Amino acid sequence: MSELSHYENHKTRIGALTNAIYEAIDEGVEAANIEPTNYFAHGTYGRELLVKAGTIITGKIHKHSCITIILYGHCKVLTDQGDFEVRGPKVLVTGTGSKGVYAYEDTLWLTVHPNADNGQDLEKIENNVIAPSYEALEKL
Repeated sequence: MSELSHYENHKTRIGALTNAIYEAIDEGVEAANIEPTNYFAHGTYGRELLVKAGTIITGKIHKHSCITIILYGHCKVLTDQGDFEVRGPKVLVTGTGSKGVYAYEDTLWLTVHPNADNGQDLEKIENNVIAPSYEALEKL
């Protein structure tokens, strides 16, 4: 499969997964309430999520690659670059685009993003690191 067709396939799969999650919620399935813990250090922003076993999430569309730290747990990750399983502790670099995650075990996930001038304003940080759509990402 060419890189472009894998990318298009991934966008379709993540879109279908996201739609399935919203449909399940509409049908009464309880949505996971995953509140991030935010960390701010000189020039960086860290976002920590505890993803409980059996939970499926779809992430936001990252504009840039970022450092990802799986502190503990076991999950399957769907990315633009391919799907893989990861067990913590593990440090990796994830690319641009969105991700889907299924947690086989409780998984503590931390991403580290650049945050040069935005202090602790999460809206400004997200505007710099998150694309609102794949179309916006493709224009970068």
